Amino acid sequence: ISGKVNPYEIDKEILDMAVEFIKLYKNNKEVESVVSWAYQYSNRIIDNSDYSNTQFFTEKYMIDFIVHHIEELSLAKKILDPCLGGGNFLVECLEFLCAGCTEVDVENTVISQAKKLYGYDIDDKIAVVNIRIKALSIIREKGGKASFDVWKKIIPNIFCAMEKDVTVGSLAKDNRIVCNILSGDIVEHDKALGNAKVIVTNPPFASIKGMSKEQKNFLKMNYPLANCDPFMEAIGNLLCADGVCGIVSQNAWMYLKSFSEAREKYVSEYYFRYIANLGSGAFIDLSGEKSNVSLIVFE
Repeated sequence: ISGKVNPYEIDKEILDMAVEFIKLYKNNKEVESVVSWAYQYSNRIIDNSDYSNTQFFTEKYMIDFIVHHIEELSLAKKILDPCLGGGNFLVECLEFLCAGCTEVDVENTVISQAKKLYGYDIDDKIAVVNIRIKALSIIREKGGKASFDVWKKIIPNIFCAMEKDVTVGSLAKDNRIVCNILSGDIVEHDKALGNAKVIVTNPPFASIKGMSKEQKNFLKMNYPLANCDPFMEAIGNLLCADGVCGIVSQNAWMYLKSFSEAREKYVSEYYFRYIANLGSGAFIDLSGEKSNVSLIVFE
């Protein structure tokens, strides 16, 4: 409209910088994560962001270890990340699922495999963008043709809360309704996220000290054994009977006395296939006590 600023106008100087950056690092696999990196760090400079202290970019080596140590992935009909963030786990899963396709079947394969991907986040839609970018990348690499028509056919099942609630997220136990952000369908929480064959995730790290009173009360009421670190238990509620989970987890539950009851519960209910204890310095941008994490695959 004449005389009005176009909110979608792209700053040419910034665009040129982005193009030069991608040209410079086009052969580096880490450049594929640039959208997630940018999104994570934007939360750190936005005033009053709810996510700046709990979201940490999942390093690619962590994702690779977990994805490539779950043999059920190739035949799974439902692959879930209940703490989706930038969607990097599901992006890697899509690449893994499409590794064997050829130029003849690449478009149909990518479209069908993307439908097996399920995710949930209280935050934003950046994961859909990342998954679709990866889908077009796979199609191009295999000799197919990428287009906006194909872009619209890439339809992962990504859900968000009907109302923003950083207290609960995918930990909900009241089967509240959630929304599929692409189709607009309103679905019960358990139907959207439950009965997953494979779960791959890096849940938010938060200490009791940094939680709101409401969040503490919710966790104590719904996950009383978990000492405010509930995801090991919560994920078990989302897996199907023979499901498998790969998770980036704080490892305090393995040895602290305050987790003794939770530890007994996990060991009695889960079979642990792999535990890779990373020690400190596992995340590039996280140090200190919170960096004591492990990569765990359990069923």
